[in-house]
Amino acid sequence: MSKSWSMNHREVSYTFGPENVDEFLRKNDMDLICNAQQLAIIFSAPNYCSDFDNAGALISVDESLMYCFQILKHVDRRPGLMIKR
Repeated sequence: MSKSWSMNHREVSYTFGPENVDEFLRKNDMDLICNAQQLAIIFSAPNYCSDFDNAGALISVDESLMYCFQILKHVDRRPGLMIKR
């Protein structure tokens, strides 16, 4: 383990530096990591369990790593619109 890794203050996980992220991205042929806890909370179930009036969201990332969020509003369900199999 490199010196840039260290135990976090609660001693339940590790903290790491940008060089570790760069190494991970290079080894895994990736360009970007999105950490939902620090970037934004993205919940993709609009009107979750019909109890919450929440929106869902998608993050789109293009080739130049520019990103945008798309908000998904829930649609009221109407009887007879469900497909039955």
